[in-house]
This record gives sequence, structure tokens and C-alpha cells, in this order.
Amino acid sequence: MNNTVINVIEKDYITQCETKIISNNNIIPHENEIKNCKSNLFKSFLRRIVDNMDSTVEKSISNGKKPFLKKALDVLNLEDTSMRNIIFNEKRTSRAMYRFLYEYYLEISHQNERIQKGSKMDFLKAVETFWNLKDFKFQYSRFKNVYNMAERYKNKNINGNDESNDEESEISKFCKALVKINDTITFSEFMIIDIRNMGFFKTNFQDLTNFVQQKNNGPTLYQFNEGMNKFIKYYQICTNNSDDNIVNAIIFYSYKFGLVSFVDDEKKIKHFSNGIYLRNSSAITKYVVFIGTLPIYDNINLNEVLKVWFLLNIICPKLRIYEPFNDYYQLFLELGGSLYLVKNNFSKCNRISGIVEIINKQLSENI
Repeated sequence: MNNTVINVIEKDYITQCETKIISNNNIIPHENEIKNCKSNLFKSFLRRIVDNMDSTVEKSISNGKKPFLKKALDVLNLEDTSMRNIIFNEKRTSRAMYRFLYEYYLEISHQNERIQKGSKMDFLKAVETFWNLKDFKFQYSRFKNVYNMAERYKNKNINGNDESNDEESEISKFCKALVKINDTITFSEFMIIDIRNMGFFKTNFQDLTNFVQQKNNGPTLYQFNEGMNKFIKYYQICTNNSDDNIVNAIIFYSYKFGLVSFVDDEKKIKHFSNGIYLRNSSAITKYVVFIGTLPIYDNINLNEVLKVWFLLNIICPKLRIYEPFNDYYQLFLELGGSLYLVKNNFSKCNRISGIVEIINKQLSENI
């Protein structure tokens, strides 16, 4: 079938589809499948997907980003299976979807889960269940190929001799440099002395985090997000409202538990700062990730800034976090069920663990 015919078909059927992005707002996961499935990994993946797939998709395609991914999502809504398969299997469309699935798989899974037999298959089945794709199956071989090719790129000669270091991927080299950094001054020097380092760091931030989380056991973004969700939910229960503003929640926790609010003016940063500060300019309030006195990332949405700050600390595992930020780092991760709660040989704070117990008890009573 030539491209002209395909374009006509796409225009007709995508119009009929009316760009209904798949959402769990109108799809209920199959409880019987969850109950009857013997795979605990499938159940675990599905629960995580229910929690954050919609927001991940929305973020990926917002403002016209990744048009071929949006097209693939639209196509999966088509009722005409033959037309759906023709359009979906168009090279750039299917490639965008499998690339998205690969990145999402890394985001919600842990290394020790990815090495389990059947992990990738359970993940694909969980996605199909969530999206209610009763007569459509993702190609396991295609997903596996995308996964293996991406991993080969990231791990090129990672286990080779030192003599072959010049052939390592740039991502691998950059991560090896960052993993050695244990203080903010060294981090700032690394980024400033060669300005290309900062550009590479910002441009390839997602690939860097994917690489590190795939290679190492440690906390995951899913666990951090889960912890933030519980953090907000407890605040809402205690204040009897639906406010999901994390700034207000932080203020609430500072009064209830004596936690120090970290929403402070950027003028108060120090040379050893590893955290988030407030920037007010032209009536616009932004939150900024600072490492030392070096600004790394800013946004008006504190939730997004928190995620970047967390991922940065995953990329730089030896970079120390001091109060009050280390308290929130442990709080979010412990609420999210992570076993990796502190960095760089710091001791776990029992006071924070006590707060986690109070929160979990209240949340369990309100189910």
C-alpha cells in the first residue's frame, strides 16, 4: 500500500477517532485478571501503571511534543482492526510507541525486576490490560529488540578493558564522571570549567537517569512519586480538603511534625547546598534546583522540580544532602516503599521513620 493511500486512511480514521487519548478515566482495569493472574510482577506493574500512566502520557505529548507517539495512541482507539494495524505499523508511528514503552518500563521497574524471567512480557500484558486492548497485542520481539538495542548503546564496552574506554558511549562516560563527585564544589567545577558538560547534562538528563537506574539498585522515580502522593493525601485528610498544593502541604508538615520548610529564598543558598530554593522575579515565582551556588533547573511547578532534584541525586549518588532536604528525601522514599532511604553513608533518621508510620496508619484507616 503506497504512502498516498495510507495518508488518506490516516486522515479518515484518525478523524473518526477524534484523538481520544487512552486514559484510565473511562477504563477500569480487569480485576478478575489481576485476581486470577499468578504473576506477582504483572500485578505490581499494573498497580504502578494505574497510578501514573495517564500523567506520563500527557506529559510526553503535551504542547505538540512527540507527534508520532500521539498518533500511535490515537490509532489504538480505532475499532477497525485492519486499518488500525496498517496505520500503527507505519515505521515512525510504531517506533515512537515502542520507544515510549521502553522508557516507561525503565521508569516504573527496578533492576532486580527487569532481570526476572518474563518481566518484559508481564509489563506488556499490564499495559494492554490497562488500555483495554482486547484484540491487540504488542509485539514482544519488537519490544525486546528496542530494549536490547538501547541497552547495547548505553553499555557499549562497559565491561571491556580500560584500553577501550575511548569507545564507550558518551552517556556511560558522563555517568562515570558524575558518580565520583561527592561535594558541591567539585560538581560546580565539573559543569563550569567545560561549559559543554552543562549542555550535555541538561540535554541528555533523561538518558542519564535511565542509564543509572538500569545499572544500579537504588530508589526509583516511581517510589519517589508514590511517596509524594501519600504526602499530599495525608495533608488532605488532616485538613479535610482537596487541596493538592505541595507548598501548602510542606507548611502543614512544618507545623504538625516540626519539619523545617525548605521553600526558602535563593539568597540563602550556601556553597554546600543541594536542594530547592525560591526565586521571585517580575511577579513570577519559580523553584530552582541548586547544587552549591549553581542553578540547574527551574520551574513554576514544585512537583516537577522535586522530581528533577531527586533524579539528579540518583545520577550523583555520592553527592551529600544536608538538612532539611535529607529529611524530605527520606520521607518521600520511605513513604514510597523504597529500601534505599539515605545517601553517602548517612544514617536513617528514626524521627522521619516515626512520621512515616503515623502517615501510613492514617492512610490505611481511610481506605
